[in-house]
Amino acid sequence: MQQRTIAKNHLQAEKSEAFPNSGSVKRITELIKFFNKQEQEVKKKFQ
Repeated sequence: MQQRTIAKNHLQAEKSEAFPNSGSVKRITELIKFFNKQEQEVKKKFQ
């Protein structure tokens, strides 16, 4: 989940720029959703 934290930090930095790149914001948001989904699948396997 370290990758998700990195992506969240990157998203925050991108959003705080004077002119955030909407394509980058969308891509990073999708990446975070992917990591969240992946985490849920792993948790299900170990329950």
